[in-house]
Amino acid sequence: MAGTASRPQSTERTERHDVAADAFLLAAAVFLLGTAIQGGMVTAFGGLSTSPAWTDGIGMLAILAAAFGAPLLAWRLHGHHTHLRDGVAGLVGVVAGLVLTLACFGGLFFLFSKVPPLFERDKYGPIDVGAVVAILTVVFLWKPVGRAIAALRSGRRFGVPVLRLALLIALVAVVVGSLVIGGEGAEVGLWLAPTGFGAAAATVGADVAQRTLLRPRPAA
Repeated sequence: MAGTASRPQSTERTERHDVAADAFLLAAAVFLLGTAIQGGMVTAFGGLSTSPAWTDGIGMLAILAAAFGAPLLAWRLHGHHTHLRDGVAGLVGVVAGLVLTLACFGGLFFLFSKVPPLFERDKYGPIDVGAVVAILTVVFLWKPVGRAIAALRSGRRFGVPVLRLALLIALVAVVVGSLVIGGEGAEVGLWLAPTGFGAAAATVGADVAQRTLLRPRPAA
């Protein structure tokens, strides 16, 4: 995020957190929409065995859009510009952030596969894993959501705070609805959270990479 080096560190951290939170919500929404479209197309063609191969590409496009498109959109929504040199440094950070997220969630799922479950997973599903992921998500989004509500109450801003809250409400409704319905769809939150955290880490990685790689050199 070029042009923010002179801001107080607390302001930079707050802004970075807000961008990451919006990237999280946008990525989760994009991924959910893409998988819903893919599922609808597969159903329309009579199931996986009879659906054309190109329907698999819809899911892949959703993943790419969530991983790269959502962080970029969140960045732009917060008024940051992307120039060529910024983009190169940002891409390094995006890749680093995504790899780190994959490693963290891969480690989390591996850990839970080795730990005796608190509940019968064949009957209740991975409810213990879901609880941990839910807690991490609430902790991560708590302050950005609070700032969005405060911004609306004060009348300072409407666009980004409204979008943040609308996405949050929609995603929570989908996750809660999936839990009520049950079945395999009840695990939708376990897919949305890693996608969202990946996009959030991508924005943080891009910001850190830009500040590190594009830092002005001191005069000789």
